[in-house]
Amino acid sequence: MARLALVAVSIVALTGCVPRADAAPSSPPSAGATQGATPTPTAVASPGPGQQDADDPSTWIVSGAGIGPVTIGSDVGEFSVVGPYTEQDEDCPNPAVHSLAGDGVAPMTVVAVDGWSPVASVHVTSWGAQGTQVASPRTAEGIGLDSSLADVQSAYPGIELSDTHGETLQYASSDQGGWVIFTVQDDVVVQVSASTTSHNPSERCG
Repeated sequence: MARLALVAVSIVALTGCVPRADAAPSSPPSAGATQGATPTPTAVASPGPGQQDADDPSTWIVSGAGIGPVTIGSDVGEFSVVGPYTEQDEDCPNPAVHSLAGDGVAPMTVVAVDGWSPVASVHVTSWGAQGTQVASPRTAEGIGLDSSLADVQSAYPGIELSDTHGETLQYASSDQGGWVIFTVQDDVVVQVSASTTSHNPSERCG
């Protein structure tokens, strides 16, 4: 009997922690009590250097400072291999011009001031990649290869024509101490460049 009484007391003690079905619901916590537990919304920032994946050129940002990890003023020798790109052995008599390519990426050219001196300009182009889907960098405003001229002018109000080569037009926007240049053919961007100047030469290997 003593043991049964002890078990009964234990059951009462345990069930005492459980509210009765007819018990009044407890009052909801005050707004002040839950405020600290509410997660604060996080603004989505524009892509920046910290969000660029070195192995994925579609995440690279074009700015006046360079294209992705290829920065103006750096030693061009640092970029014989960069992400999915590898320098190509091409017959270009200009030692300052370094052509890079890789699977599934837009062709890229890195141009030094002279030979192996610092990088003066970086270019990605759709020439040589027509009709294929390739990963390519874009500006923070979302402009890149295959953008329309109207898109460029909308993203960069007041952008000016900086040079022409036949039916090829160049539009330049000053940025971070350099220039972002959009080369346009038939109202479509076919090349995006980061450069120390506001225009690109018509022929870099000549």
